[in-house]
Amino acid sequence: MRVEMCSFRSFRLSGRLLVACSLLLLTGCPLSSGTGTVSSGSATADSPCRRSLDGDLKTARDRLSRGHPDEALVYVEALRACRSVNESLEFLELASGVYEELGDLNQSWWALYTASRLNNTPDNIARMAARLSSFEASYTRLVAFGPAATPVDINYMGAVLDDATYAVLQKVSANEGVDVGAGRWGFWLFPGRYEIMGVRHTLLAGQTLDLNARKSR
Repeated sequence: MRVEMCSFRSFRLSGRLLVACSLLLLTGCPLSSGTGTVSSGSATADSPCRRSLDGDLKTARDRLSRGHPDEALVYVEALRACRSVNESLEFLELASGVYEELGDLNQSWWALYTASRLNNTPDNIARMAARLSSFEASYTRLVAFGPAATPVDINYMGAVLDDATYAVLQKVSANEGVDVGAGRWGFWLFPGRYEIMGVRHTLLAGQTLDLNARKSR
């Protein structure tokens, strides 16, 4: 089963790379259709930071709406090199949707969490708070030991290890986590049955498992 999953994952990753390479070969960089620019001190003349943020977001949004999140990801990843996008609610909302669609829960959370902390209008602040709350209610938060700590030992105990869950486990095993709120380091997981640090858990949607609290007992 693991061999089949790895093969399937490799096929999907190859497909994503092919899509990304095709777009980059055809366009040089993600396209834009507007005239405004988002500047960065290190941006080159053909950098996405030199072109229209609105245009690139429109193109990425179109790719996502057509059911091609892999293609939208090319634009999102290119734009992340521009420092200013971390202050763009439109970019962060789109990025969160793209990452979530692809099963990258950590990055989807990062985008939502960053957006929720922007100084924005009351309506936007309330809307982002609601989206963040909905995200937290849909997935499981695993609070780990920190970015410099030994990676958490985790195994999936469900009947079928799908591609998205396998990718999440790989991030945990490599300790590639994020700030999961209140300065805590960890990961976002799909609800399910796991063996974590030798202990079996059935993790439910909306649940938080803090390994630090368990370690201190």
